[in-house]
Amino acid sequence: MSKDPAFLFYSSDFLTGTMFMTNEQIGLYIRMLCAQHQHGGRIDTNVLRTQCESITNGNVVFQKFKHDERGSYNERLEIEAQKRRDKSLKAAESVKSRWNKTKKTTSNNSEYERNTNVIRSENENENENENINDNENKDKNDVETKFDAKNALLKMGVDSNLADEWLKVRKHKKRINTRTAFLKIWREIKKTDLTANDCIKAAIEHSWGGFEADWLTNSTFAKKGHKNDESSLTNPEVYKNIKFI
Repeated sequence: MSKDPAFLFYSSDFLTGTMFMTNEQIGLYIRMLCAQHQHGGRIDTNVLRTQCESITNGNVVFQKFKHDERGSYNERLEIEAQKRRDKSLKAAESVKSRWNKTKKTTSNNSEYERNTNVIRSENENENENENINDNENKDKNDVETKFDAKNALLKMGVDSNLADEWLKVRKHKKRINTRTAFLKIWREIKKTDLTANDCIKAAIEHSWGGFEADWLTNSTFAKKGHKNDESSLTNPEVYKNIKFI
């Protein structure tokens, strides 16, 4: 249920005796209920009287409040407010009870935790040593199998400077240098009638991160008619099963 006293007004208890009130009287009634709710359950009686005297037949609203030495209050709203305070207190006590129960259970487990800490520490040390050894072996294998992209291009017969430039293009294009990728590039180069150097140069000029023979269809290089030389660097037979290390 809403905590807003304006909501309570529309319940059956608060509607009793209001059907013949004017909109002005009803508006003042709701404002005074809100004031009571926001000011600790009491309204200054003089303030209430002044507000009621400012509207036509405001005495109708004044009579809906009781008055004592602390001020004026609507009895129904006072009852609802007390119900909410009791409910809130009960909920707080329930949470506190659950917390104390959890705390007690944790305390009972503390001895078990102390007894198992030594065993856990020994196991953690053993696992840590195993992880270090595994990492060392992994690092060693990575060093042995690390792929050198520039070296692969040099083996294809690409000029060193062009190789550096194209690797920058690939980096900008966020292309990953792997054996599989470069073997595919080599196969595409062999589909053309150009040298590897010319193909990579074309890739640089067109900002290609990769290379495919079909991309040269309308390029300037395709019209030059350059042939792959038959040196050991570019001979297809030599690089049919090429392995870049």
